[in-house]
Amino acid sequence: MRQARKLIESDEVFALFNVIGTAGNSAIQKYVNSKRVPHLFISSGAARFDDPEHSPWSMAWWPGYVSEAKIYAKYIQQEYPGKTIGKPVAALIMRPARASSIQRRWPTFSSAFQPAQRFCGVLDNMAGSPPAS
Repeated sequence: MRQARKLIESDEVFALFNVIGTAGNSAIQKYVNSKRVPHLFISSGAARFDDPEHSPWSMAWWPGYVSEAKIYAKYIQQEYPGKTIGKPVAALIMRPARASSIQRRWPTFSSAFQPAQRFCGVLDNMAGSPPAS
């Protein structure tokens, strides 16, 4: 946050471009938007960066994690009908029953597996549905 504030207030940058990571961008998003500085091509797929109503000055570069999972799931259903998909090890480790204890011990480690959890959740929700035509 301190570096973003320096860039905006002291260095008077026009925009922040391709800042990497969900955590750092989340920390500065409200401040950057309050200063009306373009926060462009954010390197994160978190849904919070695809919210022009609340953060009009922020724009992600990557597709959202859930949207990306749906794209993969649709492709897999079309190209490999009737096949099953094994869940990534990370998603198995992060079962909801264990998630809270792991998050308390290793908050950074557990947040890294949120995209995998969402991806598996999308696949689970789509299981049994016919391939899109």
